[in-house]
Amino acid sequence: MPIGRRGCAVAVDGTPESERAVEWVCANAELCGDELVLSTVVADPLPADAHPDWLVDLAARTRQRLGVPVRDEVLIGRPVPRLLEVAGRAPLLVLGSRGHRAFHDAVLGSVALGVATRSPNPAVVVRGAAEQVRHETVVAGVDGSAGGNRALEFACEAAEALRCDVLAVQASPDAAFIPGPYGQPDRTELVDRAELVLAESVAGFAPRHPDVTLRRLTSSMDPITTLAEAATGARLLVVGRRGSGGFTEMLLGSVSRGVLHHATCPVAVVPPGGEPSRGAR
Repeated sequence: MPIGRRGCAVAVDGTPESERAVEWVCANAELCGDELVLSTVVADPLPADAHPDWLVDLAARTRQRLGVPVRDEVLIGRPVPRLLEVAGRAPLLVLGSRGHRAFHDAVLGSVALGVATRSPNPAVVVRGAAEQVRHETVVAGVDGSAGGNRALEFACEAAEALRCDVLAVQASPDAAFIPGPYGQPDRTELVDRAELVLAESVAGFAPRHPDVTLRRLTSSMDPITTLAEAATGARLLVVGRRGSGGFTEMLLGSVSRGVLHHATCPVAVVPPGGEPSRGAR
């Protein structure tokens, strides 16, 4: 990246959840660069140059607080497609976990889930409240894949900006169930293998991020439980959209919904990229 070098965008709709997303950006301004766009989606066209009063007010308050250019925009259409367009232009997109109005169908909400799991650039879904942060840690889901390495790279960059530690987490749920008969690997072997993959992944990033303390955690629990528990009280949880092993099809199926539903801290979703991973070789 680096994260937010060219600014970021926040999806807003006038609800408390979207205001919380803006609050998160203000509290983590180091991640969001020197320009901010507040994007809202409406179904029906507004008169030319007419922006909702709440949007104009929010932009003014945010501009005063951050001291950087803040632009607001009103987009016409369906929320997910239009916000995906925004995500294509912004290095980082931030969304509330649910809302109303343009996000009326959101339970997680569906808009946040739909955008986060399809965004061409990293997206952060803001969950929890600022007072729930209990330790200055960025948690990353790692599995040795290119997607896991991208998540770890994002986590390291975020930790550098926020002056946090990184906790790299590897889930090996098979280790809890496979006893090892008939030549199958036993639990100890599976755990050792997972720990080796995690150690190799972390070793590839430590030299490039010397100011970041990188810690490791291997678990035999399922990925949803592992990540949700490890990220309790953390500044941020980072996951890649594709993986293998414990994170297979991360953020494409039930695991994605589980992580985004059960995490109690903001979740950053890092998409697959076109360039080779910069992780361990």
